[in-house]
Amino acid sequence: MGSGITVRRLAVSVAAALLCALAPFAAFYLAAAIDRRAAFVLAFLISFAAASVLLISLRDKASGETGVPAESDPLAPMIFKASNEAIQITDASARILDVNPAFTEITGYTREEVLGKNPGMMKSGKHDADFYAEMWKSLRESGNWRGEIWDRRKDGEVFAKWLAINAVKGPTGKVEKYIGIFSDITSIKETEKYHEFLAHYDSLTRLPNRLLFNDRLERDMLSSMRHKLSMALMFLDLDHFKNVNDTLGHHIGDKLLQSAASRLKGAIRKNDTVARLGGDEFAVIVPEVRTPNDAAAVAEKIVQAMSEPFRVGQNEILTSTSIGITMFPDDNDTREALLRNADIAMYHAKDQGRGTYQFFTMEMKERVEERIRVEKNLREALTNGEMVLYYQPQVELRSGRIIGVEALVRRQEEEWLVPPAIFMGVAEETGLVVDLCNWTLDESCRLAMEWFSSGVPLVRMAVNVSALQFEMPNFVDRVSQSLISSGLDPALLELELTERVLMKSTDVAVKKMNRLKEMGIMLSIDDFGTGYSSMNYLRTFPVEKLKIDYSFVHAIGKGKDGEAIVRSIISLAHNLDMTVIAEGVEKKEQLDFLVAEGCDEIQGFYFSFPLPAKNCEKVLREGKNLNDMAG
Repeated sequence: MGSGITVRRLAVSVAAALLCALAPFAAFYLAAAIDRRAAFVLAFLISFAAASVLLISLRDKASGETGVPAESDPLAPMIFKASNEAIQITDASARILDVNPAFTEITGYTREEVLGKNPGMMKSGKHDADFYAEMWKSLRESGNWRGEIWDRRKDGEVFAKWLAINAVKGPTGKVEKYIGIFSDITSIKETEKYHEFLAHYDSLTRLPNRLLFNDRLERDMLSSMRHKLSMALMFLDLDHFKNVNDTLGHHIGDKLLQSAASRLKGAIRKNDTVARLGGDEFAVIVPEVRTPNDAAAVAEKIVQAMSEPFRVGQNEILTSTSIGITMFPDDNDTREALLRNADIAMYHAKDQGRGTYQFFTMEMKERVEERIRVEKNLREALTNGEMVLYYQPQVELRSGRIIGVEALVRRQEEEWLVPPAIFMGVAEETGLVVDLCNWTLDESCRLAMEWFSSGVPLVRMAVNVSALQFEMPNFVDRVSQSLISSGLDPALLELELTERVLMKSTDVAVKKMNRLKEMGIMLSIDDFGTGYSSMNYLRTFPVEKLKIDYSFVHAIGKGKDGEAIVRSIISLAHNLDMTVIAEGVEKKEQLDFLVAEGCDEIQGFYFSFPLPAKNCEKVLREGKNLNDMAG
């Protein structure tokens, strides 16, 4: 019987030795195959299993249940010393009888320093009396306890360990010793803490992220309801932040975000929450406010803080913030709706000039809903072929004859036409304007060629070019493709560019315009005088025609200022050897003034409304002439 038990002990000891030896090799190979944290955890489990096997061996020996002396197990002392896990043996009164080298390595205490002492000498102070009472209760009732515990090393550092304690009973069944085995799991706890941080905080700014923000928003909403107070939610971003990334680089943009986060934390109240939701978007929760004025005061502090120059490296960056504010529960009582409301209000603040704040109103929501409806209808119209073109004749004042037509896009909605003023802004915001303008270009070239082939008198087809369309890298090739597909002579195509199109990237714009000019296409500047009018770009860009905006034409006869502007534009164009055309001519008085000042061409309701293709073709064939019209 004794020899059988000895064999069992020997087998247990061998298993413990093998597991102890396996742990470091497992960590090495696992670290190469998976992440370090997983490797550490698995190696720790293997090592702890080894120690647990050793615990069984030590407990069996210490219990004296077989009467076999410790010396009959030659591997036990070696395992006790070689184990990576700390082992401490105490008597029934919890006085330490022995510890292994791993104990010293982990705690910093030598064997001699702890012999006869109570392990409580290492208490960290993190656990209360109830914690230790539960531990001893478990040891008394079941003879073992396992769990996570925080202790203090000799140098004062608090560390986490996983501890397993087993009671060892003598022949009479009375507890004679306690054997404890523990591993230092501080690295695991730190890794867990880091992953917990990443789960709830933004790694760049160290502000709460969207997940933690949503949790706090729900908490503060409930608190506001409980105390019958209001709560403000702010949505904000940095104005023109994209320009910083594009010109100075993303590393500067990241540093700017960190500085902005620091200022935001300094501008809010103690109980407020500021979070980074993504990119340059931040949100602020202002709980338990009595009136909107309380929220406005916080917003004003933020606007002021963000208006001061930022020093990032060698760069001084001037920016601002636009803030949208919504009130709970007055505006809505759900988290999703409040976020939408604040976002809507923020964009309204941008429309007001940026660097300010706006409170959400139902009128804002209605405008956004209308915008969404317009966008949906526009997408459907492009897909279903519901866009139509109307053509407005352009007249040469010297001869009175039609020398061109301008293609004007409309949307056919049942029995009425939707004018571009309703959908063009949405088209530009969503990028749909590129598809819309490309379709207009293709259709206009096709129709012009169709007219030419059928014997309609030659006129130039004027097509508007949007800023987004012009900025496309393949814009010139796209124009060439339309001409080739339709077979239209480039000399019969005129492209109308706005001043805003030309001012975005002068060098690139000049190269594109020169290529178009080389193809034989006429280039004109639309709505001249309403944007960034500059003598320099008129000299630089290869344009042949200026179009006087209708707002100036409408001012004719209403005062000297409006007439002076029109007179100056005509003079300027002629001095630069350019043709000048006035749009929006509706009255004889306007026409007479333009003729007297030497304007070259006009278009407007006075001569003709925009016409469907067939009607315009009829007017062209009939040779309608301005000089034949009665005054």
